[in-house]
Amino acid sequence: MYEDDPNRRRAALVGHARVSTFARRVLGKISKLPSHSRRDRAKAFALWLADFCCGDLYSNNRVHDELERLRLTGDDLVLQCIPTAAAILGERWCADDAGFAEVSLGSARLLMLCRAYVPDWTWAARKGNGPCFLLCTFDTEQHLIGSAVLAYRLRKAGFSVNCLVQADMTQIVEKLRSAEFDSLLISCSTTASLETAAQAVKHIREKVKRPPFIGLGGAMAHSAKALGKRIEVDLITNNLDAVVSKVSAGCLRDDSVEAAE
Repeated sequence: MYEDDPNRRRAALVGHARVSTFARRVLGKISKLPSHSRRDRAKAFALWLADFCCGDLYSNNRVHDELERLRLTGDDLVLQCIPTAAAILGERWCADDAGFAEVSLGSARLLMLCRAYVPDWTWAARKGNGPCFLLCTFDTEQHLIGSAVLAYRLRKAGFSVNCLVQADMTQIVEKLRSAEFDSLLISCSTTASLETAAQAVKHIREKVKRPPFIGLGGAMAHSAKALGKRIEVDLITNNLDAVVSKVSAGCLRDDSVEAAE
């Protein structure tokens, strides 16, 4: 990236400062105009959050204060603002507008902020007769915000969720053997994680007597479809409603991989 080029680094810092100033200005204006829609307020907050989470003055308390000032909720933060802020950081990284350390720090803070709104991160007991999900990311996975948001969405919908973060195949098999799950959901955002998923799912089907419905999603979902039967999952999609519908209906695994948009 540009860390070794002082001229590009200075230019990026100037551009980033302008964006930060713009974000603060927009946030200030919107907070004073109650006529702005919730969507507009969430967008402005996400732009501000993308800058603030990388700064030296970051604090969760300040984030909560700004959230209340803009009349936004925890749902707005987790389901809209954090994913949007994370995407902004990713775009800046790809465009050489932000360095590795800055993006890594900001992403880590966004993940911690998200987890602060997801109670009982590792386990929530089965609720009634609804589906129970095991949500996994592999040890090759570094991008965890998407899976955190997914866990939040599932729990808000009233489902039981157990999360295994940066797990290996052995841990997943042990978890599936130790408790009854209706579905295993795998999140992949990198090619390395996708290759690991192909091996892991094969291993799971060999070692677990009655494996649950297995779904795969994340940034690599479209690439996963191209691998076809190499990934022995039941469904490849980023459509959570499609997954819940299949699992709730007790859908059994077909001979072919199903791909849902």
